[in-house]
Amino acid sequence: MGLLAWVGFAAGLVEVEGAMSCPTPAEVAARLVPLLPAGEGRDRARIEDLGGALRVELRGPAGDLLAAQRLLAVASCEDRAAVVAVVIAAWEAVLRPGVVPAPPPLPIPSLRRVHFEAAAGGMISLAGSAAAPGGTLEVSLAARVAGRGFGARLALLGVAARDLPLGSGRASWRREAAALGPRYRFAPGRWRIDLHAEAVPAWVLVEGIDFPINRSRMGFDLGLGVGGRIALVLGPAAFFIGLTGVGWLVPQRVLVDRLDLAAELPRLEG
Repeated sequence: MGLLAWVGFAAGLVEVEGAMSCPTPAEVAARLVPLLPAGEGRDRARIEDLGGALRVELRGPAGDLLAAQRLLAVASCEDRAAVVAVVIAAWEAVLRPGVVPAPPPLPIPSLRRVHFEAAAGGMISLAGSAAAPGGTLEVSLAARVAGRGFGARLALLGVAARDLPLGSGRASWRREAAALGPRYRFAPGRWRIDLHAEAVPAWVLVEGIDFPINRSRMGFDLGLGVGGRIALVLGPAAFFIGLTGVGWLVPQRVLVDRLDLAAELPRLEG
């Protein structure tokens, strides 16, 4: 995760400073431009991330503290910028009566009762010493648009077939799985850090190759998984990388008819 520099942006009578990424000082300054007139003796507003909350303070040109406020960070970055701008403009209206007009009422954050996300990604699955490419599709639901909290997650997982040597032939096998369970999210700035656990039901498909008679079989498997991922939010989308481990509970053995050949499919998968 990169470091954010402490920067400042001027907006009329106020210069907005901070190392915030949600909202950025530039976003707050842009919201302040129509609320504040131009003038000398510029005050300095500072915004700080407190982890689930914002601290906003206003200081005079000499650095003296004029006002401070703690705000809950429960809305989108755009709504946070609007709220911070109105708070700063209200302070300036009190400090400079007749110069700064009273700001409009505080905007109501665009909160939704249920927040929906959809995701897709590629993956590499490692079971034993065999790796295979695959893909995942998932949806998740949460009660909050931003910030930490619990949600529910459903993912569909598909992995390419892997080979298991058996005498003169081999068994081609794969699992087609779903993952369902809770997740907990941390949301520092534009980053999203998710921890999740799930039940993983799966169909196991096995096919014989290079035997005198090749047969295929299908069976049910059940696993338990845990994992985590980190994502960077860029506008309405996010780019993520994650790691998940699954332990399969049902032993799966591959047998060759009329030959004393057998092998067990890997019980651990990452």
